[in-house]
Amino acid sequence: MPYISVQTSQAVSAGTQEQLIARFGKGIEILPEKTEQWLMVDIKENQTLAFAGESGNTAFVQVMLYGDNTSEIYALFTAKATEIVSELLSISPDRIYVAYFPTPYWGWNGENF
Repeated sequence: MPYISVQTSQAVSAGTQEQLIARFGKGIEILPEKTEQWLMVDIKENQTLAFAGESGNTAFVQVMLYGDNTSEIYALFTAKATEIVSELLSISPDRIYVAYFPTPYWGWNGENF
């Protein structure tokens, strides 16, 4: 039930998109009870993003989750998400934000969990 949205200021090739999807698929297992089987990944390229008043290579990663976790678990996943985006998109870690949106309600297949 996790959903990861990566918004970036740059173009992302099809091959890199597949690598992002695969790496997030493995990385999501840092979060307890989350697996690639339920992961949806959204990649938005060529977005108008500015950080600290400057355009350039920038990314915003949103992680939406059914349920909540500890700050320690989120810290581990922030490190992993930053590593993935930095390596695959050549974006400096200090230009990547990661935000979490846990929710007690999540629907799938016409029903809520």
